[in-house]
Amino acid sequence: MDRVLKEAWQNANDGFERLLFEAKKTAERIDRQYSVSKRFASVASAAADRAREIDRDFEIGVKYRNFSSDFALNWPRVSYFLCFFFFFFLILSFLCFGITISI
Repeated sequence: MDRVLKEAWQNANDGFERLLFEAKKTAERIDRQYSVSKRFASVASAAADRAREIDRDFEIGVKYRNFSSDFALNWPRVSYFLCFFFFFFLILSFLCFGITISI
């Protein structure tokens, strides 16, 4: 039984390696035939150029950096207000729940 499992595992492993090898060779052949990697590189370059142009037009990077630095500087205040409001609504819900139970 152990020998049968070992042979089955080896056959499956050999088949998987053969499949990977054939897939790699097919991808290389398709790339040579249709220049897929060059086309993909040109598309990626065009997309990156367009993203940079949009960033320059709308100043998204500058706005994000300003927001993140302001948020980091004001984090103690933001944390205080978040804790205050969560605590306030928690107490309010307990009061409302307590009033409905006592009625």
